[in-house]
Amino acid sequence: MLGSWRKLALLASREAPDLLSFGAAVPHETLDQWNVPRTLSGVAIFEDFSGGYTGNLEAHTHAELELHLILRGSCSFIVENERFDAPAGSLVWVPPKVDHHVFDVEPNFRRWVALFRPHAIRAVLPRTDARRLLRSRTAAALTRQLTVPVARGLERNLAEARDMAFGEPSIHNAGVHFALARAWHVFGRENRIPSASPLHPAVVRAVHALRHESSPHSVRQLAKQCGSSPARLSRLFAEQVGSSITDFRNRLRIERFIEIYGGGERHTMTSASLEAGFGSYAQFYRVLRQVLDVTPAEFRRRAPG
Repeated sequence: MLGSWRKLALLASREAPDLLSFGAAVPHETLDQWNVPRTLSGVAIFEDFSGGYTGNLEAHTHAELELHLILRGSCSFIVENERFDAPAGSLVWVPPKVDHHVFDVEPNFRRWVALFRPHAIRAVLPRTDARRLLRSRTAAALTRQLTVPVARGLERNLAEARDMAFGEPSIHNAGVHFALARAWHVFGRENRIPSASPLHPAVVRAVHALRHESSPHSVRQLAKQCGSSPARLSRLFAEQVGSSITDFRNRLRIERFIEIYGGGERHTMTSASLEAGFGSYAQFYRVLRQVLDVTPAEFRRRAPG
């Protein structure tokens, strides 16, 4: 994780961050891990993945309330056991401690992400609204499709909150609180909900197994573990998740590799790739080129540290 919240704010202000600027995912993320002072109510981060998505691929949770505003391109979310699409203009809430991840990301993807501490929620939202938001688990309760003018207005609010990151805590918090209030206001006024669909139980079991690397190596073995046939599981998985089982597993393994390798201080690329689940360095090399479009040597040059 990043060693300083100020470094985080600086990296997030770039219009085109480097391949590995934001580091790797962890199963449970908190602002404390980013060394964001407890006096601050939250952070707003702008991310431009025009060169390819390098954000969280594994399932993870946050200790704080999370907000996504999709500016360009589209992606899909799995929130617990439901998958929904998020085209440009989507506003997506993810409550604290809710299992989720992003996938099927278009190459020109751009978004804002904001994280709000519990005391900010209590200070800004009416108690009944806060309770409803924090307990929600479905796309109908967590997502809205904004019109272009409304999305641009909220984008300006988030940018102002981000730009206040180096000011006094009271000024910073005022910007964060206003962005939260504005986001909840526009969310309540919109009634367009992106398409969503529940995942088949066999797909839920397969996703869980793949996320936690407890799955057998072959699709046939995975299907047996999930109570389905290989052909049926492969078809359902591709339809509902938007990726083949092999591609989904490979992207998760690349994410694990990024987390294990870090800046290369403690692991070689070979040992990190094997620990991430790849059967050989040759397989890792091929998948790295496929997923991130870089060679191991290029990856090493761009790695933090």
